[in-house]
Amino acid sequence: MRDDQIELIAALVEGRLGDESEARALIDSAPEFREEYEAQKTAYAGLRELGPALLTDGERSALHRDLWTSLRQGTDASPGRGSWYYRWVAVAAGMFVVVGLAAVLSQVGGGGDSGDETFAEIGADLDESATTTAAATDGASAGADRAEESADDSVDTMSDATATTVAEGSSAPHDEDVAAYYAGEAERVRSGEFGDRLQAHDESDPEVAACVAEAGLERHRPVAILIAPAGIAGEDDARLAVAVPDDSELAAATVVFVDTSTCEVVHTDE
Repeated sequence: MRDDQIELIAALVEGRLGDESEARALIDSAPEFREEYEAQKTAYAGLRELGPALLTDGERSALHRDLWTSLRQGTDASPGRGSWYYRWVAVAAGMFVVVGLAAVLSQVGGGGDSGDETFAEIGADLDESATTTAAATDGASAGADRAEESADDSVDTMSDATATTVAEGSSAPHDEDVAAYYAGEAERVRSGEFGDRLQAHDESDPEVAACVAEAGLERHRPVAILIAPAGIAGEDDARLAVAVPDDSELAAATVVFVDTSTCEVVHTDE
């Protein structure tokens, strides 16, 4: 049985049809429609006997107070990535059921005292309050998420971002990005943070020391070898000697990068 057929039968039971021929033809066409018609008639008659659902002054005040307190608690809570409205889905569903039932009871039971407030009126007030609260909370949550994402992005160093961009085949980095890359690697040298691309210099390799001297850095000592990604010191990965002055402490030294293929200084970080 389709929804439109059920609605047509309901309209007949409630007396909302100007022309009842279609609905009555549907009821006579099959037993299941006749059963649905009888069931709706019984339910409709029972609802009419109950009369309109009204709240006493005490019940109305308690309902307003409790829901207002719940909405305020939802607003004051610190917004996170899991937005508060997910926790209100069940409450909202129950609210819609109550409001819908109140609307039916009001329709079948007639008007009542104009000074009394029905469930439907309460539902309208609460719906407006919930919409306003949801808009405010969503705005605060979105701002917090953007701030957190910005903080997360700032954790990555410029040298890592530049290396990733070049490795992925993007356009060549700007001069300031290249300088930032060397600055990041220089800080790793000063702090002794060696890894796959930045390795401590093997003193048994005389060629690196000779290349540093050929670059005009006679009073410098090689301390590391850096494999720079394509785009930093050339079109391909470049093997760079990292040198510091002989008389300086590593933690505060000026760091010089020398291309071992040409023995030329490519960058100096002071």
